[in-house]
Amino acid sequence: MDEKHRFVFLLRDVEGLSVKETAEALDLSEVNVKVRLLRTRLQLREQLTRTLGDPDRRLVKTQDHSH
Repeated sequence: MDEKHRFVFLLRDVEGLSVKETAEALDLSEVNVKVRLLRTRLQLREQLTRTLGDPDRRLVKTQDHSH
């Protein structure tokens, strides 16, 4: 995850700041905070699913090269 997405995630989901507070802290619009947070959560979910989860529930299907 790149830095611009990591900071939004940390401030919102780890530190518990509001969207408005996060936007002010990072000098972003509230819409930009929401978009970055959504993208980060989707990316994290995919990484965790790839590592720990059921392949059939992935957002992005990968081809099985074992055949």
